Amino acid sequence: MSDASRPSEAARALLAYFDGAIEAVGDLPTATNGTAFQCAVWLALRRIPAGRTVSYGTLAARIGQPRASRAVGLANGSNPIAIVVPCHRVIASDGSFSPASPNDDEEGRARNRRVEIVVLDASSGQTL
Repeated sequence: MSDASRPSEAARALLAYFDGAIEAVGDLPTATNGTAFQCAVWLALRRIPAGRTVSYGTLAARIGQPRASRAVGLANGSNPIAIVVPCHRVIASDGSFSPASPNDDEEGRARNRRVEIVVLDASSGQTL
């Protein structure tokens, strides 16, 4: 098989992700070209374990900006690669989904979380 016909690291990771290995995309290098603040938020997003959620305020505190939950929401909504940088793991402080951008709605985020939970469940053999 020639190098050109072999799947790239990203393709292999995404195939593994959709085959149940949620963490397969966790170490993929990214080049998102955001501001320093956005990049800090996106890095913090990547540190949220699969199947878990945190609030915007918690994420703001984790990056050393505890009063910046709205700015964290905007950065979260600007995330260009949602599978690799899991923006759907961030919720409002009351536990509800809070769309961070016009293209981000409760239904879409809930669907992403359900996919993640189902894949985690299938890979562990446990029923949630």
